[in-house]
Amino acid sequence: MIVFGDGFFYADDITLYDENRRPVESFSCKDKINGYEYEIEEFCLCLNNGLTDSPFVPRSGTAAVMRILDKCRRQWGLKFPQE
Repeated sequence: MIVFGDGFFYADDITLYDENRRPVESFSCKDKINGYEYEIEEFCLCLNNGLTDSPFVPRSGTAAVMRILDKCRRQWGLKFPQE
């Protein structure tokens, strides 16, 4: 079992528990600023190296996530104001 810190999407500390709810391992992963700095660093790295696609998170992966999110929106009937 994994238990996240105060918030799932912004957990700074994570504790891994075994099946008997005993702590096994803890991790601390504090963001430098707010978490978006990693995307900016990757973009700058790609730009400075003449890359049009990130080897870490390629466009195909981003497009796949967007297709999943679009499918969810269709199933939920969610539309953005500009649609």
